[in-house]
Amino acid sequence: MSILKVDTINEKTSGNGVAIPGHVVQVVQQEGNKTSSQGFGSSTIYTSTSYVSVDQAALTITPKFASSKILLLLSNHLYAVADAANDWRGARLRIQRGSTDIITDGNAYGESMYLVGDSDRWMTHMSTMVYDSPNTTSATTYTLQVSSKLGTQLYMNRLSYGSGGFFLAMEIAQ
Repeated sequence: MSILKVDTINEKTSGNGVAIPGHVVQVVQQEGNKTSSQGFGSSTIYTSTSYVSVDQAALTITPKFASSKILLLLSNHLYAVADAANDWRGARLRIQRGSTDIITDGNAYGESMYLVGDSDRWMTHMSTMVYDSPNTTSATTYTLQVSSKLGTQLYMNRLSYGSGGFFLAMEIAQ
């Protein structure tokens, strides 16, 4: 077995960088503003049954290498308010790269709960991890979107109900 010991690794051609498979090249994070009651942004109440972008929950990363993978980490606090009796309450999430779906709950139930009482409320903390292959060195924007299962009022990352969320992208060299 051989052992290679180095003090410095320099790129051979300026501007190409040094890609060591498996290492983190860069990290980009978007998190709630944490200075108001609103988590990610100024509008955290969602009722649309179609996907809409979560306020201020988008991030842009410019991969250094086209072969890199992007690991997306997402954490959100969700609060579904009281609604009609015998009803589903919850959120469906989707992450898009540009207009391409990277992960989606589609028309499924997503993160939800069936509640019998009309005064029942529900809170949860959701986490998601996604591994993407954008195959580019151009600026790439990822956007978090949410839809309400049946139009129930949802609060995303509202600090008065729970912690503000975060959205993080890590470029992993291949």
